[in-house]
Amino acid sequence: MANFASLDITLDRAGMGNYSKLDSTIWAEFFENPDLFLEKAMDIAKNYSYAQEDKDADSTRGFREGGEYEVVSKARKNQDYFREMVLAAYNAKCAITGI
Repeated sequence: MANFASLDITLDRAGMGNYSKLDSTIWAEFFENPDLFLEKAMDIAKNYSYAQEDKDADSTRGFREGGEYEVVSKARKNQDYFREMVLAAYNAKCAITGI
């Protein structure tokens, strides 16, 4: 995905400079018509086992209707302090990509 970052003019960082002509074509096609691009991507994904549709799912563009459910979760104490320290150590940038 870092190759697409180099094509994103909204980012203040360059991303990887070794994007291909295909990356550039895909990027342009997406922004010219996102809905058509999504439809094409979903058609391609149907050929893979991980993208099999649920027979009961809403067939509108392959999306299922959202909903709510309750969950019980645990949270770390002082997580906000830890997060602030990590962000400060890396100047509020990703430690891996620097973005």
